[in-house]
Amino acid sequence: IYQTEKQLNELGDKVAPPIKEKVLAKVQELKDAVAKGSTQAIKDAIASLNQEVMQIGQSIYGQGGAGAASGPATGPGAGGPTKRPGGDDVIDADF
Repeated sequence: IYQTEKQLNELGDKVAPPIKEKVLAKVQELKDAVAKGSTQAIKDAIASLNQEVMQIGQSIYGQGGAGAASGPATGPGAGGPTKRPGGDDVIDADF
């Protein structure tokens, strides 16, 4: 419960309001289940909350994933060390 609330506070506006409302509702359900003390109700509430928290991860990943493809180039020819053809094990590197 604490960890989920902390995560929501840290992410702030990055989380879409409908998702945030669903997660807060599930947190409240879990708090109610803990207050009642029913083990099965707690387990069900935790599973339900975990599903909603995954939605947060997916929405954040979806927002961040769009800009990740425009990062620096990687692989051979991108400025990293390369091995010369010829088999003499000399590594050409830029310093």
